[in-house]
Amino acid sequence: MFQILKITILSAVILASSPIISRGTETYFIDNQPVLLYKTINWWYDCLEMESRLLCGRQVRYQNNGDARLMYNKSKSHIDIIFSPKVANMLSIFKPCHPCFGPSYFQLTWINPSYFPGNFSKEGMPLPPPLTDINTLTLYRVSNETAHRLKTIEKYLGITLEGKINGLSDGRIALHPLGNLIKGCNPLDKETGGEDPKTQSPISLHLINTNTHEVLAEYLMVWE
Repeated sequence: MFQILKITILSAVILASSPIISRGTETYFIDNQPVLLYKTINWWYDCLEMESRLLCGRQVRYQNNGDARLMYNKSKSHIDIIFSPKVANMLSIFKPCHPCFGPSYFQLTWINPSYFPGNFSKEGMPLPPPLTDINTLTLYRVSNETAHRLKTIEKYLGITLEGKINGLSDGRIALHPLGNLIKGCNPLDKETGGEDPKTQSPISLHLINTNTHEVLAEYLMVWE
């Protein structure tokens, strides 16, 4: 009976805050259901104790629905894909303490050979520096032809960011169990991934073509 009540309450929270998705906007999802995340955060702050763990371990996803800006450096053959400074600003992504173990940076792990042919093989792909700011994605060894093709789909380039809910941190949904979490989720609970958040609560970032839904590049969070 209580399980049915939990599902009913959570469904009401999610459905009551479902937005309309449009080009050039950003959207948050919980368990693949689009939500107005600020309303969900406000609800979590004010909810009853019996409801405070309903979001723990749920999959949350951010999607930027296009409207990137490209800057190509022809002499150095690299391209910057620039997004708004406020991208995914309702999520706490990186660890809040420098000496502690936690999500530290994103590392490029895969790139789409259909968009980046030739020397972007797995063996020869040049890895960019660790990514600690998701506002700008930089790709190296990009030819003039590839840069021109990306320019033609510039308005469709977006990102998705995905992880598991671990609590509230300074008015944001935390994708990690670190810092002063309000309504925090016990990291030992199976809902939030068990004892090892590094493997059980992975955080991923994808560069996508929002028009065709193709993934152009994949980044995974490194915990250290």
